[in-house]
Amino acid sequence: MIDPSTLEDALRSLNNPRLTVSETQQEVPHTPGLYAVHGGASVWRLLGLGDPPDDRPLYVGKAERSLADRDVRTHFSTGKTGSSTLRRSLGGLLAEELLLAGQPRNRSNPEGFANFGLDAAGDARLTDWMLEHLRLAVWPSPAAVVLDEIETAVLVRLTPPLNLDKVVTPWRALVRSGRRRLADQARAWSAAGPITLSGDAVRGAFLTSGSGRVLGIDAAAKYGWVGVVLDDGSFDSARVGTLRAVIDWAEPVDAIGVDIPIGHVANGSRRADTEARAFVGARASSVFAAPPIDVLGAASYGEANASLAARGVPMLSRQAWALIPKIVEAASIAATDERVFEVHPEVSFRELAGENLNWSKKSWNGLHLRRRLLAEAGVALPEVISEVAGIAADDVVDAAIAAWSARRIATGVARSLPDPPEESGGRSVAIWR
Repeated sequence: MIDPSTLEDALRSLNNPRLTVSETQQEVPHTPGLYAVHGGASVWRLLGLGDPPDDRPLYVGKAERSLADRDVRTHFSTGKTGSSTLRRSLGGLLAEELLLAGQPRNRSNPEGFANFGLDAAGDARLTDWMLEHLRLAVWPSPAAVVLDEIETAVLVRLTPPLNLDKVVTPWRALVRSGRRRLADQARAWSAAGPITLSGDAVRGAFLTSGSGRVLGIDAAAKYGWVGVVLDDGSFDSARVGTLRAVIDWAEPVDAIGVDIPIGHVANGSRRADTEARAFVGARASSVFAAPPIDVLGAASYGEANASLAARGVPMLSRQAWALIPKIVEAASIAATDERVFEVHPEVSFRELAGENLNWSKKSWNGLHLRRRLLAEAGVALPEVISEVAGIAADDVVDAAIAAWSARRIATGVARSLPDPPEESGGRSVAIWR
């Protein structure tokens, strides 16, 4: 149990004073403790993190033996990127700015590419940037404190954007994506030799490279949402939770396909729904019309339909009404995450099969037909997925086909209904397949 006064003391010390590295070398003791790496608002923006929400540090870590050794000699020393998670996170975010290319940290025995290093010149540029822009604060630990416990408590309170362990932050996906790009370069280095990037080349790499991972998500009744991750086209894992929790769990991913209406049009009738019903043929009843935007805030099913009836607009089914909270949840995330696309399982299965599907997914024949289609496409779902044990089988299959469409989106081969999409409020409104 952490003593509250000890935690408050640590938090105060990790906020001030903020020292330059040269000052730190003179003042930081060779004792265990915690350290915080700070950067001003301009540094946050340079890193692509946006404006800082408060005065929190960029990163917090612990030194089990010596603060002077860990925070100065490792993090701020050229050639140490492979041993410093802070340097790797900064390198991933600054790769374009500083023209950084990942390579194995041990080039004579290339492995462990997640702990990538940098070439000597790039490593030196990263060190120079850190010395110029970052400041340090430390908290020497009292002897009786369990350092791992106090570090965890501090991270939970502060949620620094560059920390990836013990805490989930709004910047997690961005940081992991940058690190993944340099790790992929390190892996490519081991196969093809050193990578040398010009400014134009590194910017091109950022536009075309990706993690190889995609996420498909389907609504899962009382369980919230079920997500399936594909890695290089094959099943990787599945998880249940809120929409935000499933996305955060899956990161990094290049595209996210969600089976829920996303986006509305002025007259309330979306071409996406009309064309999807025509496309799936016998399965047309599975595509329900997205509710008009002005009923999303209705207090009850009756109130929503009374409003629609007064305007001569078709009323909502019970199924459509039940999904409104999830439609609102998805809309809030899609508004700020350009990787999120609307998909529909029956549209995607029709695309994959190349013909109409005769059996409902709720039937024995229909469920196994869809599993077979997925397996033939390289998405073999395990017989047992312990993380989604209580979820309906067809919801898991629907999340998997949503991930199949997400992979097509990520690789640039997906098509939309309608084609081109409708535009509303600066957003493309379409179902992707």
